[in-house]
Amino acid sequence: MNINADIFTNFKKPDDYKESFAVVPLAAIADYGIKDLLLVLMGIANKFLLNKLETDSDTPGEGMILEARDVTGIGKTIDVIMYSGKISKGDTIVIGGMIPIVTKVKNLLLSPESEEMRLAKKFNTTDEAIAACGIKIYAENLKDAEGGMPIYVCKPETIEETKAKAKTETGEISTSQNGVIIRTDTLGAVEAFAYLLNKEGIPIKNARAGRVTKEDVIMGAAIAVIFVFNVHIAEDVENLIYEKKLKIFKGEVIYRLIEGYKEWSRNIKKEVPNIAKIQVLSNCIFRANNPAVVGVRILNGEIKTGMRLMNTRGELVGSIIGIEAKKGEKVPSAKKGEEVPVSIDKGEIGKNIDKDGILYSFLTFEETAGIEGLLGGEEKVVLEEIKQIKRATVAK
Repeated sequence: MNINADIFTNFKKPDDYKESFAVVPLAAIADYGIKDLLLVLMGIANKFLLNKLETDSDTPGEGMILEARDVTGIGKTIDVIMYSGKISKGDTIVIGGMIPIVTKVKNLLLSPESEEMRLAKKFNTTDEAIAACGIKIYAENLKDAEGGMPIYVCKPETIEETKAKAKTETGEISTSQNGVIIRTDTLGAVEAFAYLLNKEGIPIKNARAGRVTKEDVIMGAAIAVIFVFNVHIAEDVENLIYEKKLKIFKGEVIYRLIEGYKEWSRNIKKEVPNIAKIQVLSNCIFRANNPAVVGVRILNGEIKTGMRLMNTRGELVGSIIGIEAKKGEKVPSAKKGEEVPVSIDKGEIGKNIDKDGILYSFLTFEETAGIEGLLGGEEKVVLEEIKQIKRATVAK
């Protein structure tokens, strides 16, 4: 495939851009070429896309948050690029997110023309701003506003319609009851993180742009994992994380955080107790006690030699001291769907083991805490059944 291209300095008239591609050399380290690139883009847009660049100053404004930050003497503000329409002091605005924010503009601030908005220390107030422009907006309820979120001006009667539009623009992230928690500095980072985690098959419980809060830690206590990307953690929140023994993956490179989680998950799974549910086969009772030897069907999970078992009343039945294969040879484990004879020390048919009864892995409350995110779907169901049995036992 042949492509016509030439260095941009050789383009003498606008029609030259119709015949070949303009090449603009860039060097980030040397800070070279960005101004030339912007100049070429603006020239091409002004010549060939003029009708698409026009905006109606009477239409409700639309823009994108570049940054959300606290300003001394003002409070939290958002730096916004308005790319369409008009925004005025007192307007109702909707900020896109997993849960859209609705608020009113209390003040509009412009930086001096000679200063960049992010670096300016003094601002001039204005009653309105027309696209395209950069504007600093001060309003209430900006606590959860973050960079990358879309912003829309709307009328009071169109708030719900605009919220639906904002949510659609933001995109839905599928969540799971027992997934991990994500906190990032921008909405774009949330979406990138969610995409990569979904590719790895890692479930997500909650994801949003913003700082880690105490509520996040309490929510994460049952999951044990929080991803923190480019976000500051307050000292009191960090202390609570330590107290709740949560695992935090914090850094500035998303894929490294995910790789760190995968490595940690592989190691921790070696320490996670086996979760299993088995049924006693009433026609395969070979010995009633000392030890009890019975045939069982593994309904879920995997049983292993040494595993402790409990009945549906929460009573510790004993430990598996032997598992036999079909040919009579001893095996260390058996998995879901298999039917095998097992020897259970301290087990007694008719007393702590019922004919046709159900037995579970015996776990302490400490062993059941914070392991949901490391289990498969069926194991999570069995774990919840074990927890319910233990809670009922304590209630008695």
